[in-house]
Amino acid sequence: MVDPTLPTDRSADTVCPWCSASVTPETATCPSCNAILISDEEHELPGVTAVDLAILRGEKKAPGRSRLLSWISGEYPEETGPVAGDSEAFAPPDPAVQREILRLELEAEVANLQAEVNSIESEAAVDRELAGESAASAEVSTVTPATPAAAPADAQTTATPDENETPRRA
Repeated sequence: MVDPTLPTDRSADTVCPWCSASVTPETATCPSCNAILISDEEHELPGVTAVDLAILRGEKKAPGRSRLLSWISGEYPEETGPVAGDSEAFAPPDPAVQREILRLELEAEVANLQAEVNSIESEAAVDRELAGESAASAEVSTVTPATPAAAPADAQTTATPDENETPRRA
C-alpha cells in the first residue's frame, strides 16, 4: 500500500498549522479557519501554541488546598486584588434595562392574575352547573308520582321480592 505524501513540487504553498488547509506564504489569516498566520505580535500561549518550560523541566505546581479543608481549618488562600472588569459586573444595570425588567415583571404579574381570574370563573361555572343539576333533579323528584298505582307496571314487577330472598327486618 502506498502512503500518501505531500508533493514536493509545491514549495510556494504552506499549510495552516490549525486546520492543515493549503495557504500561500503571504496569507495573513487562514481562509478556512480564520487563524492568524502572520502577525506583528508573538502569540505564544503556554499549553496551546508552546510547551511550558516548567513542564519540560519536570517542575510541578504545588497543589492547592481544597476549599473544604481550607474552610474547616480556617486557612484561606490569599486572594488577588479586584480586577477592573469585576466592578462592572456588580454595577446596577442602566435605566433602559431596569425599565425592561420592570415591564417583564409587571407583565408576568398580570398573566398570573389573569390565570387566577380564569380559574375562579371556571370553578364558579362548574358550581353553577352542579347547582343547576341538583335543582333540576329536585324538580324531577317532585313531579314523579309517589303512589304505586300511578307507577308503570314494569316498576311493580321489579319491586316484588325474589322467592329465595329472605325478607329483612328493620
